Amino acid sequence: MVTEGSDNLYTPLREDDIREKLEKAFSLSLPEEVRRTCLRMLPFFVEGEDAAEAVPVKADGRLFFVVMARDWPGLSDAVLAVIHDMGFNLSSVFGKRIEDTPLAIFIMEIDPESNNIKDPDNFVNEVKSILRFVASGSFNIRHILDVLRRKITIYLRIRKEVERLMEKGAIKREEGEEILREDGELMKFVRSRSVAYLEERSPETLAFIVHQQVKLLNKARREPEKIHVEYHTFEVGPEGNRIHKMAGYTLVGKAGVLTMAKVLQAFRTHGVVDRYRKEFITPDGLAVVRVEVDLNNNFNILGVARELHNLPDSTHDDFEEIAGEEVFQRMVRKFLESEYLTSKVPQFFSMRVASDFYRVAIVGPLNGESVRSLRNKIETAMDKHNLIVSDLRITPLSDADGEDAVVAMMKVQPRFSARHSTIRSNIKSAVSKIYTDIRNFDETLRMLAGTRLHMLYDNLGESIPRKIISSIFYSIEDDLRFMMPDDELIRLISHIFKATEIFMEARTNKGSKDKKDRKERAKTRHNLKLKKGEAYTSTIGDFEITTIVSEEPLSSQEKDEISDTVGELISSVQFYGNYTYTFRKPKEAGDGNGSAEGTERMAQG
Repeated sequence: MVTEGSDNLYTPLREDDIREKLEKAFSLSLPEEVRRTCLRMLPFFVEGEDAAEAVPVKADGRLFFVVMARDWPGLSDAVLAVIHDMGFNLSSVFGKRIEDTPLAIFIMEIDPESNNIKDPDNFVNEVKSILRFVASGSFNIRHILDVLRRKITIYLRIRKEVERLMEKGAIKREEGEEILREDGELMKFVRSRSVAYLEERSPETLAFIVHQQVKLLNKARREPEKIHVEYHTFEVGPEGNRIHKMAGYTLVGKAGVLTMAKVLQAFRTHGVVDRYRKEFITPDGLAVVRVEVDLNNNFNILGVARELHNLPDSTHDDFEEIAGEEVFQRMVRKFLESEYLTSKVPQFFSMRVASDFYRVAIVGPLNGESVRSLRNKIETAMDKHNLIVSDLRITPLSDADGEDAVVAMMKVQPRFSARHSTIRSNIKSAVSKIYTDIRNFDETLRMLAGTRLHMLYDNLGESIPRKIISSIFYSIEDDLRFMMPDDELIRLISHIFKATEIFMEARTNKGSKDKKDRKERAKTRHNLKLKKGEAYTSTIGDFEITTIVSEEPLSSQEKDEISDTVGELISSVQFYGNYTYTFRKPKEAGDGNGSAEGTERMAQG
């Protein structure tokens, strides 16, 4: 009986009453031990605790699970799903709401024929814990079920839109089947996105994104050497009020060639910050990248798409051009070896040498380990911190007072895009797993690099975007970046930026109309063996600096041919969608006046 003004639906529970109702509730033949178990569980609930209990019962050679809980919407689905999701079948199920009480009871018999339970005791304990947690109907459980319900609703809406587009012929039959099959792209898409993301976008937009992804994957499988890009605009916001406009880009290409880091860098050179990003790699080695950005009047949608088609071919090649191997070996390695031999304290150094690559050096004792075990320890420690190790070389350290010591040199790349401070922290944490008392020397050079970079911001920040200054600065060879006088470093970065601006102007103006100018340009182009690009040369300090700018990356052969004419490669960087390579050679006597304005010439291909 419900008292007037009471918020409770039921009178306080009395064990005798419930026992009687429970006896009446059993409508099928159950072993006596199962019945007694149910009755023994009652006192736990008579006290009014909002909880649940799950008890395994073995009777007559059969295995039962008895679950008793305060009833809540979705309880039966949640309890049964636990058994099925673990891959087991049920031979019988009894479920009942006990009359005039808030209690529900479920009795489930595990099918002994269809299940091979290798470790019965462990299985019973695991199922018991999960059932008790799920049946409790806690906020977390209800939240999970609510998320599942909402995702199913969205999945069905997208599916309906895909089927409509298939009927219209806007989606090919084979593409539609790839999207809608049980383990198809639509199921993967909905499963891997948050409810907030899915609910902000209309079913029409979501169906478009999934179809776009499938089309690009099929193109990439036919032409794996290319990066395939498509973009579109859409609105986000609450249903019925989607007014915020965005642009979305989907890219598919060979994993390693296409990375999230490269895509984000292309956006950032335009001063654009992404609002949503997603990256994954398919089993056949294709990378799929999705980036969505806010749409504004200053954003060049087509220009960015054109730039994304021409991402650098190989992160590894870019790294080799920038890294300064000789400087790293001669300066850093020798210094770390000397410090270790003097102090006997393990030494560590890391240096960012490209947008997504780092050089790492470790000097320390073997401590009785083999080189192989040290290698495994390094790779394991880096992997646990989402870092990929390549080109790992471990060599013995001589003159170590008879102790076995080694130098480990490697290249490290983050598995996922992240802030540089996060990557450096991860590298440091990984190395500390190898040698707990290691000394870190990268702090000093980072501070030096930061100081020089801020000096450049102060001198060039009004004429060159900071992102561009930073990109050029970190692309320059290490010895120049750290040892070049401030005024010459300022001129060098100005020179590289100016070369790109002149290149873009020349492309816009379609070249000069002056016959003599065209002839001179053609002559220089022939000497440099350029296919498509421009050269800009200045005298800076004791060197003649030549920057080649091209819409397409130069091949290794082209770089070698150019270096025969204009000197060694000292910088390689991409911004504004163009590929910029800078070379230097000693200035001949009497050539120019030693300033950036001393000698300038252009060659257009």
